[in-house]
This record gives sequence, C-alpha cells and structure tokens, in this order.
Amino acid sequence: MFKFCAFALGLLLLAFSGCGDKEQAEAGKAAKAVQQSFEKAPDALKSNYDEIRAAMAGNDLTKAKAALDQLRTQKLSPEQQQAVVELRQELMYKAAVAAQKGDANASKIVQSLRAQ
Repeated sequence: MFKFCAFALGLLLLAFSGCGDKEQAEAGKAAKAVQQSFEKAPDALKSNYDEIRAAMAGNDLTKAKAALDQLRTQKLSPEQQQAVVELRQELMYKAAVAAQKGDANASKIVQSLRAQ
C-alpha cells in the first residue's frame, strides 16, 4: 500500500511540475518582452531608459529618479510601462538600502517614490 501511495504521489508531482513549466515559460516570455521593449523604441525613449539603467548601475540614485520621472511622462507601450514599474521598484529598493545606511538623498528619493 505504501509503495502505491508513494507512486501515486510521484505521478501527481510529475504532472504538476509540467504545469509549472508552462507557466514559467509564459512568465519568461513576458519578462523578455518587457526587457526588449525599449530596444526598438524611438531614440529618445531608448536613451532615457539607458540613462536610468546606467545611473542605477553607478548608484547615482538622484539621476536615476530624475530620468525615471521624465520617462514616466512619455507615451509608452504596455511592455514599456511594465519596464518602468520594474525600474521604479528597483530604484525604491536601492534607495531604501542606501537610506538605511544613512544616505539623506536616498531618504528623500524613498519619500518621493512613496508619494507617487
């Protein structure tokens, strides 16, 4: 009886793991579309997006926030809007970490992002 239950449980786990793979593949496609959303965008949008990424990579959070605010005012596709949401979340995280370490500018950025 125990072997049968273990076998049945194994089959169920195998079946459910297949469903997860499909969902994971769909999520991967969506994430890739978001990442690529600015690759074929007009130069001004692409430049603004690249500026944000570079500023965040260099921990210039003030510059990243200003560029993000500018990008949010542009007409964006749904994928680009999702990319902006993800950038904002990343900026919020980095600013919160910096604020905890005593960075006063980062604290202002966190407050500003919370107010939006």
